[in-house]
Amino acid sequence: MLFTLTHEMHHLPCPNPEVDRILSGRTCSRDLIMEMADRLAAHHIPLVLYYNHGIMKGQDPQWQDAVGSRCSSKETYFTNYCNIIRWMGQHYGKKVIAWWMDSAIAFREMKNVPFKQMTDAAREGNPERLVCYNPGLEDHSTLVTPYQDYWAGEVCRMNYYPFGELTPSGLPWYSFAAWHLKRDRRFVGEWGIREDNAAIRYLPPSAESVALFIHRFHSHGGAVTCNLLCYQDGSVLDEDLQVMKEVRRKIRGQGSL
Repeated sequence: MLFTLTHEMHHLPCPNPEVDRILSGRTCSRDLIMEMADRLAAHHIPLVLYYNHGIMKGQDPQWQDAVGSRCSSKETYFTNYCNIIRWMGQHYGKKVIAWWMDSAIAFREMKNVPFKQMTDAAREGNPERLVCYNPGLEDHSTLVTPYQDYWAGEVCRMNYYPFGELTPSGLPWYSFAAWHLKRDRRFVGEWGIREDNAAIRYLPPSAESVALFIHRFHSHGGAVTCNLLCYQDGSVLDEDLQVMKEVRRKIRGQGSL
């Protein structure tokens, strides 16, 4: 399972003393991630964590000022970044098998980005942990850094076709697939349900199209994570959940999800 830690606004559903040191009020005493990791492990389901640094333009100005991303020198920022990720890596250990790092486009205009140190920090607590950096929607030709392990694979259509054993950037295939498109931005995926889109009725893809999509990636040695729309209380959009149950039956045979 791939779970979103934070997006745009840098708030974490778990403790992190490094974040507390930088800006108070951005973490929780409850460790939702550890609870989820333990529950998933009991069912032999691996956990991947999605992380968004929150430093893109217009995302979280208070956090950006505190973490140092707006300074002309980015040394303090990258030290903070590594400390935040390192602490989580050590804390969750082998319960987290991979990171999915979003918004790598923010690093393109920066000089001397310490990707090796960033990736080493991400592997703390589990040296076999995989790391990727997302260069953007369906951008399979950009290699953000040679230190990453797989393609981020942000895709928002079920008719995407991988080709070759590796991406053009030389990475193993992977897809983090959104089933639904934003109503006002037709080539951008919808990833969750919020106040501004809660009234919209989202029609899921057919189980057949999802199963075929997964098969395409598997045939090229890749894996797929399907993004199911969730409410803020953690419940999953029922239409999406029913499709996923049917996909499981098609791929693995009968069984409960």
